[in-house]
Parts: sequence; structure tokens; C-alpha cells
Amino acid sequence: MTDYVLSKTTLDRFFEVRVSAEDVQKPKPAPDGYRLALERLGVRATGAVGLEDSEAGVEAAVRAGIAVLGVRHAWNPDHDFTRAAGEFSSLQSTALIIATIESILVPAHV
Repeated sequence: MTDYVLSKTTLDRFFEVRVSAEDVQKPKPAPDGYRLALERLGVRATGAVGLEDSEAGVEAAVRAGIAVLGVRHAWNPDHDFTRAAGEFSSLQSTALIIATIESILVPAHV
């Protein structure tokens, strides 16, 4: 389903690695999907940021050691994103999201 949706929306060209529940034994909130993605990308958890729109997804990223940003929408108003490093009401605030990601990945200079 992931490949189908990404292909139909032409977003597939933006993803070097794709991991879905079909690729792991334990789905979210287990960290397995994130850990597999990190392994396939050759990236450490400290060099990654997750974007999630579910409580289980936030939990999975946190358990994998990845900073995560929660994204609210009409179907998740009651999800608990307190463990997320930040929260957004949409993905349309691109500049703010990128600035937040940069502040997570690049330590602030004193």
C-alpha cells in the first residue's frame, strides 16, 4: 500500500528507503520500523527526525531514540504528543518545520 500511494501521488521519488509494517515483526508502537529504516539508511538515531501523526508512531520513534515531531489533523485530536520534540497543526508550515528539524539535529551555538 505504501508503494502504491507514493507512486500515485508521485512522491515516491523523494524516498530513498521505505519501511512499512510489512517489513517488521512488531508494528508501532514497537521501534522496529524506525530501527530498520535507520539501518537501511546507514544513519544513527541522533541524525534522524521522525514525523508522526499518531500516538503509536510518536512512541515508536522515541523508543528508537529518534526525535519526533507530531502532526495534528482532524482524525487525531486526542492523541498524546507530549513525548514529541514539537507539534504542528499541519505540514504546510514548511519553513517552521525545517527550522525545528535543524534545531534538533544541529546543536545551538553558545
